[in-house]
Amino acid sequence: MRLRGSARFLALSVLAFALVAAASAAAQSDEPGRAFSPQDVPLHATLAERLRVYLDHEKNSRWGEMYDMLYKPAEWKVSREKFVADMEKRESSFPAATRDLIPEFVGNRKNPEHPQYALLGCLEQEHWGRARAVKGGVEAHLVNGEWLFSAFYVIAARGQQPTPCEIKLVR
Repeated sequence: MRLRGSARFLALSVLAFALVAAASAAAQSDEPGRAFSPQDVPLHATLAERLRVYLDHEKNSRWGEMYDMLYKPAEWKVSREKFVADMEKRESSFPAATRDLIPEFVGNRKNPEHPQYALLGCLEQEHWGRARAVKGGVEAHLVNGEWLFSAFYVIAARGQQPTPCEIKLVR
C-alpha cells in the first residue's frame, strides 16, 4: 500500500489545501482553536515541501539529514552521532518506518516561544516488512523561519494497537 508519484503529489496537495483551508477559516474567526492566521499563508508551501523532505529522509534511512530537521528543545542532549547510531540500531531490531502522512487536520499548539502545529492524519508505515495505515501525526515547529519536526507518532489507546485508517490510492 505504497503511495507512488501522483498519489504522493496528491497527498502533498491535500496538505497544502488543508493549510489554505485552515488559513481561510482563521481569517473568519479569532477563536483560540484556529490553526493558521492569514499572515501565515506564504509559509504553507514551505511546510509542505519540508515535510516531504523529512518523510524522504526517514523513508531512505538518512538519519543524519533527518536529525538536522528535528526540533530540539533546550533540554535535548542527543548528539547527531548518537541519534544516527540509535536509529540504525532501531532499524535493525525493530524494522518500522513512516513512508507517508496524509494530513486530515492541522491544529495550532499555541506555543508561546514559536509557532507550533500538529499535523494529524493517516500514516503509511512499513512495520516488520508489511505495510499498514494508522492514525498518527507529527509536530511542526517554525523556528527562526525554518520548519523543524518531531518524530512521527501513532495514535493508540494505552495498551492497544494503533488506530487503523484508510489511505485511498489514486490509480
